[in-house]
Amino acid sequence: MLFLLSQCDRLEQRKLSLQSLSSLVHRLPNEIVTKIFTSTCVENNLQCAKVTPLIIAATCARWRELAVSCPKLWSCFDIHLRRENYPPQASARLDIFLQRSKNHCLTLFITYYNRLPLDSNNYFLQQLLQHSDRWQHVTFNVTRFSFENFPGLRAAVLPRLETVKLTHEDINPEDKASTSIRRGCA
Repeated sequence: MLFLLSQCDRLEQRKLSLQSLSSLVHRLPNEIVTKIFTSTCVENNLQCAKVTPLIIAATCARWRELAVSCPKLWSCFDIHLRRENYPPQASARLDIFLQRSKNHCLTLFITYYNRLPLDSNNYFLQQLLQHSDRWQHVTFNVTRFSFENFPGLRAAVLPRLETVKLTHEDINPEDKASTSIRRGCA
């Protein structure tokens, strides 16, 4: 019985020490927590099951509220366009990122390793093109860049576009060529 009482006391002390640690996090101002979130969410591959902003939003009610209310957190992402066989939930993730980024400028990393053009009805391409007026920084990582591979891109309205980077992947992945195009400032 004495042993059980000592175990209870130790557990209570441990509980108090853990509560004091968690209370430090909860005492941080929302601005600092949001700044921490945005600095950790720089690579958001929508094909991955574990995307940082989604994990943050699922942690607790406060973090969810902060994450959902911060468009910058959702405005930078990596998407691999394919002709078919998208990972499950990838379209839902894209929709969430586009919705939660609100009207914030977008930084996109678009990968397409196929010499054949995308179908003009490709859901991912259509969604990205609908938000082309928010594109600010775009990187195309492609086997071969051609406007024909991205139906609708030539007609896209891009008023906020500042940089476009083309990264070319040949058959040999060690032979990379990269080109950057920057819009000049007056």
